[in-house]
Amino acid sequence: QYKQNRTKSRAASGVDWKKIYKMIDGIREEIRDVFPYRHMRVAGAEADDIIATLTKHYSATEEVIIVSSDKDFQQLQVYPNVRQWSPVTKGFVTCKNPTEFLMDHILGGDSGDGVPNILSDDDCFVADCIRQKPLTSKKLAAIQDQVSVIGNNLIPDPSMPDKIKRNWDRNRSLVDFGYIPVVLENNILQAYADATPTHKGNILSYLIEHRMKNLMEVVSEF
Repeated sequence: QYKQNRTKSRAASGVDWKKIYKMIDGIREEIRDVFPYRHMRVAGAEADDIIATLTKHYSATEEVIIVSSDKDFQQLQVYPNVRQWSPVTKGFVTCKNPTEFLMDHILGGDSGDGVPNILSDDDCFVADCIRQKPLTSKKLAAIQDQVSVIGNNLIPDPSMPDKIKRNWDRNRSLVDFGYIPVVLENNILQAYADATPTHKGNILSYLIEHRMKNLMEVVSEF
């Protein structure tokens, strides 16, 4: 059921999504062939998986700046040398306690991604007759009391009811970047190692060809 509402919305929008995706693929190929950046596309991985994997792997030795307005990335600030820049607010996104943020995300779910809160069934966003069960502040506090925070680790208490524990595991596997499958992380790291940036000499001719006057004036910044 993950992100199934997006599929529904696209189907009902009346927009030619095949045409849009074809255009996106063309832009992706131009970035790969013209601009001096590593280009990555890994089967089975979302962009979030790639960003999180590279952050976890390189943050101990390099400064990492994640350029995104997506709040989910705040959990990655648990690693050293990690900052997030929001192109929407034009400022850095600062998370005071990334571990608590992750716990709240697991408990509350993410309706935009089709992840229910911890009290609700898997299909509550795709079954028209089902809604999420209310997660009141009292219920939330009671469940939080059943989760221990040791260092940066979240450990459910053995006394947690089976259904709550089952939904905790479901949500954690979907929102916790620490649960990206090892085989996928290895594929991402290998793809990054294999990616070779294109020489900068291609940029100016590309900008001239497409009459990108404003970018021509700052070509040295690429």
